[in-house]
Amino acid sequence: MSRPSFPLVILAANVACARAAEAALDATAFDRDGVAVEIGGTAPEHVAVIFVAESVAELPLEELVASVDRDYVLRADAAHELPLRVELLRQRSARRQARHHSAERLRSETMALTWRVHGSDSVAALADTVVAGVGEVFGAAGVALTIPAWRDGDVELGPGVHVSTRHGARFAGEDETVTALPVDCDNDIAGELLIADPIGHARRTAYERALLGYLGIQIGRATSELWLRDRERDTQRRLHETSAELQRLLDEMDELGVVIRSIADAVNVGVLFYDTDNRPKLHNRRVDDLLALTGFDPQTGRSRHVYASDRRTRVKQDKNIISETLEGDQRGLIYWIGDPEGEQRAIVTEAHGITRPGGESLGSAVVTYDVTDLANAIEIREEYLATVSHELRTPLTSIVGYLDLIEDGYDVDALGFGKEFRTIQRSAEQMLTLIRDLLSTSSHELALRIEPTDVSALLTQSVSAFRPVLVESHQQLRLEAPAGAVLAHVDGGRLKQVVDNLISNAVKYTPEGGDITVRLDRDAASVIIAVADNGRGVSKTDQVRLFDRFFRTREAREAAIQGVGIGLTIVKAIVDAHGGTISVTSEPGRGSTFTVRLPLRPDSTPLPTLPMQP
Repeated sequence: MSRPSFPLVILAANVACARAAEAALDATAFDRDGVAVEIGGTAPEHVAVIFVAESVAELPLEELVASVDRDYVLRADAAHELPLRVELLRQRSARRQARHHSAERLRSETMALTWRVHGSDSVAALADTVVAGVGEVFGAAGVALTIPAWRDGDVELGPGVHVSTRHGARFAGEDETVTALPVDCDNDIAGELLIADPIGHARRTAYERALLGYLGIQIGRATSELWLRDRERDTQRRLHETSAELQRLLDEMDELGVVIRSIADAVNVGVLFYDTDNRPKLHNRRVDDLLALTGFDPQTGRSRHVYASDRRTRVKQDKNIISETLEGDQRGLIYWIGDPEGEQRAIVTEAHGITRPGGESLGSAVVTYDVTDLANAIEIREEYLATVSHELRTPLTSIVGYLDLIEDGYDVDALGFGKEFRTIQRSAEQMLTLIRDLLSTSSHELALRIEPTDVSALLTQSVSAFRPVLVESHQQLRLEAPAGAVLAHVDGGRLKQVVDNLISNAVKYTPEGGDITVRLDRDAASVIIAVADNGRGVSKTDQVRLFDRFFRTREAREAAIQGVGIGLTIVKAIVDAHGGTISVTSEPGRGSTFTVRLPLRPDSTPLPTLPMQP
């Protein structure tokens, strides 16, 4: 017989037992290499051991029970029992070694499959690798892998797959058993690995199930890595696209900025932008030119050469012009800038709020216009009007005077030309009033003489004076006023001029048979005068310009209604001089209502002379 292919120790209880073992081994012709016979002592570990004793009482029963590599014979039976025991241990060792080799192969191939799984470049390729590899490594009759889509709520972040070696409605037949193993993705059972085996096939061992369980974990990890890699690639792609789009927008903004800057520098208008804290952020080249003329000091924000309409009276700047414009204090006023001994330019500043579509304020744009040519033209026109008015007033005064003499000395009605005389007299008075108004507007100031005045009596006087004129047109003029006197500290003559102009306007724009109402009211601080008619009315667009000098609506021009467009300008100037307000509500075809509100008492400080807007 050949030698045993495994190490073996025969542990004899005494010398006699050892001799019996030696004799039995010699009788079987074993190759003694690897076989040792020892007397007494402790059995070595990891080596097959046969105990030889005189009786069962001498045997280590606990050790025999605890290991399959332990056996015994009694000295009396050694001759024929020992060879059989040696052969049984050899067979056990051979089977164990075969199982060990099989397990090692299975582990090695499983590890290799795991590496291939982690090397997959997509979830679909991973599934194909798993199904083919499990079938090959574990000898399965059928393999299927299901991985659902990777989701974040309702959003799919990664694709799902289902790969099987079999096609059809059922994965396994009736003569097969199925082993189901979970696929763990990020500690969440997100998939399933199915293995089909014939019913006669040996059941999967615990070791195989452990390897398959480990493979399921690695499949889950590899799937998560692929999903994350794809997500990262998609994120990087979108970041790249977003970055490219942002760069494109930035380039467009740079180009747009250059275009806007070029346009802003090309126009003959100063443009400044202030943030919500009224801090200057940007301006165009024209602003630099205008600031240079004003002698602007960046440290104080003040300008040395800013003058009123006479070009020499320095404007006192409690704040600078821009701040006043931003706060709406000086919008639309003309300033002259520049040294009076050198070049001077006339400017007008306006502020416009800039907001987001939602209404949030971004700041203000201040626009400065050079209106030198316009201001010069206005001065020439004013001088011309003043000269013409003075030249016309002298002969008209004589005409009115002689008409008064004729009226006092003769009975014009008895002479047969009373109607014609009164027409001449009324026309001369209208001409004199018109000339007086022109002189008022050209003088640039309205001096007020404030004193207690019965406004009710003043309105009664104006209404009474107009009623005879309205007889032919059949217009009704009514006065609605509280009983008794209504006293206010005003310039009575100027206030009568306001009322007369408003009534005259109402008469002009109200058709024959129309109604005109003058109302008087008061509250704790103000006296309120309203003149209402049911005439033509004024559009919203024209209402904005009603108080501009020489402005007349298109309807007034087309209907050839008399007037030059200065009556309402004078009205507003007088009202402003009193510290009051005037407003208009109107609707085309429905009439107009002009409402004047004046303080009952002036401020403790004297009212200043008011510069009129040109």
